[in-house]
Amino acid sequence: MSEDRIVYKGEWQYSISKKFVCNTSLSRDSRFLFIVLKSFTNDTKKEAFPSRELLCKIMQCSENSLTKYLKELKGKGFLHITRERKENGLFLHNVYEIIETDSNSPNSNFANGEKENLTNASITDMVNEETNNYPYINIYTFWNEHEIKVHRKLTDQMRKKITTTLKTYTEEEIKQSISNYSLIVNDKSQEYWFDYRWTLKDFLSRGIEKFLGDVEMIKINYRYKRKQNVVSQTEKVLELS
Repeated sequence: MSEDRIVYKGEWQYSISKKFVCNTSLSRDSRFLFIVLKSFTNDTKKEAFPSRELLCKIMQCSENSLTKYLKELKGKGFLHITRERKENGLFLHNVYEIIETDSNSPNSNFANGEKENLTNASITDMVNEETNNYPYINIYTFWNEHEIKVHRKLTDQMRKKITTTLKTYTEEEIKQSISNYSLIVNDKSQEYWFDYRWTLKDFLSRGIEKFLGDVEMIKINYRYKRKQNVVSQTEKVLELS
């Protein structure tokens, strides 16, 4: 079967939110790749598995560029990628799951016959509106970028918890706490004793206050005390000798 027939097999139409198309926090090519991947899904199943070779041909880009665009979509919470394997363990292909959020899905009123009117809105206004009205998306994306415990989907429970937390802490304070937490649990030097990985929801319930503040003080609090004790005991031995 020719590649053209694969590309156009099962022709159908689908909607992309104008907020997503005009979202300048994503690169132009990453937005186009998302649209391409969505064209391989359908209304009921949000997964696609086109080959990287085919995607490169459609995108007219190199393998390295494709990897960069996929990483950006995954990091910003728009895409989840799994590697499907045969029964013998050999790699078969990637499965791309489209993550639907308020910023890339058609407006919820569309199903009721009401179209979202953004015709007269400037791109700057839409980007500002996105940032102001959906800070929970920014926090969800920021969390996944730190790879503490990557979530495949922004659930209603997560959104509600983030929204509730924003009544007590600012977006920047939440991000600072996540960064500090990531520094401790993702450390490879085994310098810190704390390594428990919360979900985002649990972190906002139990951990945000623990990791909020000066990062140097947090490092001291979670650094292995036994290293300091060994040094102290050695000094005492030297004094006695």
